[in-house]
Amino acid sequence: MNKVANKNYKEKSKMDILLVEDNEMVAKGLIYSLKQNGYNITHKSNVKDTIKFMQNENVNLIILDISLPDGNGLNLYESQIKNKNIPTIFLTAKDDEETIVKGLENGADDYITKPFSTRELIARMNKILLKEKKNRIIKAKDIEFDLDKMVVYKQKEEIRVNKLGIKNIAFVIYQFKQSCYSKRHYR
Repeated sequence: MNKVANKNYKEKSKMDILLVEDNEMVAKGLIYSLKQNGYNITHKSNVKDTIKFMQNENVNLIILDISLPDGNGLNLYESQIKNKNIPTIFLTAKDDEETIVKGLENGADDYITKPFSTRELIARMNKILLKEKKNRIIKAKDIEFDLDKMVVYKQKEEIRVNKLGIKNIAFVIYQFKQSCYSKRHYR
């Protein structure tokens, strides 16, 4: 394991990645590499299984192929993933400019064409996940709320809040973010 992977291993071990890829050789190689780098991986090979999985599970990032045996990854992204705000990287052989632009304009975080470098994919994943982690700390003047740790800080010092208080704060923030997203999305 390289130094970068070692450095962030503990953080990444909590990261759940959904790989949607119908090519078994590509999937096996990615699953091995991503597990070696500390990620938890779930693999699905078609649209139907992906939709079923996503109804009951949460993931931190999705790696999504476009050409799937029972549908199109772009359509899957638009209908099932986009509104959930799950960071998504298209990893596909579709290398025409129109498809790349469509994927990015529809909201995907990145688009990588096959053949690809696993190290580059992991670097791009790390960048996206780090950005997402930074977005999980809500700041208002001298008060911070860390959504991952469920801790409140005032002037950088942790303040004691009971579990019900923490749940209420998280609920209000979630509702606020959903409201902001809806307003931005439907303008």
